Amino acid sequence: TGHDHGEVFALRVPREPGSLELVDVLPMGIEGQGICWDRFDLGVLYGIHRPKKAVVVARLSHDQEYKTLAASIAWKRHEENPVLPPRKGDFFDIGRCMNPWVVRVGDEYRLYYSGGDRQGRQRIGMATASTTNPGRWKRIGPLFENGKPGSFDARWCVLPHVVKSGDQWRMYYTGNSGRGVGLSAFPGIGMAVSQDGLRWERGDGLPVLASSGNHGDPDAVGVAGGSLIQVGQGIQREWWFYYTGCPTLGNPLR
Repeated sequence: TGHDHGEVFALRVPREPGSLELVDVLPMGIEGQGICWDRFDLGVLYGIHRPKKAVVVARLSHDQEYKTLAASIAWKRHEENPVLPPRKGDFFDIGRCMNPWVVRVGDEYRLYYSGGDRQGRQRIGMATASTTNPGRWKRIGPLFENGKPGSFDARWCVLPHVVKSGDQWRMYYTGNSGRGVGLSAFPGIGMAVSQDGLRWERGDGLPVLASSGNHGDPDAVGVAGGSLIQVGQGIQREWWFYYTGCPTLGNPLR
């Protein structure tokens, strides 16, 4: 397609496996100016006037399927929201419950989240629910404590992301040291491990992914959040971590 006109490429398909051969390029008029989009995932049928070598009509070959795909997905809020509110009493999550991460294990959902206490600390907890009744949760936690004063996660442990690798469960979370401003207070991402996804052991106190400290790097000042995906199979398998980096805090206003 062109920027202000449409084109259809006529190709000759060989009987035996081989390369396609370009036969002709036919103009296809479109309404107004702009880019001509072809819904290639559903297929388009073209009506061609051979003597004029021009496309005279085009229509979707799977219009009913397209209507289904084009329809927006409607969400309905749970009538008992919030399903996991802050608790009353002497709990680690009386201030707030945030950053949910849900995994399914058999007939059970496990919701990992960060809870805030009276002192402003954030720690990771977990709630479980049946897959048949995902609005009723039983809470456990905190799963581990914050780091010691001066550590990268001394103030907050937030944004849990839980994956299972072989027989081991791994939780990646964002730490807040309680020092600095903005994203500079988030010096890195930590890890906790578990054999069953229920009982967790925090790492050695150092982030597994820390801000670089090098001026000009996209994560020079802070590191926060992120999602982990597995790529490849067998010996080619790798884990890729996508995260938010803070390159600078900017210049102070004068």
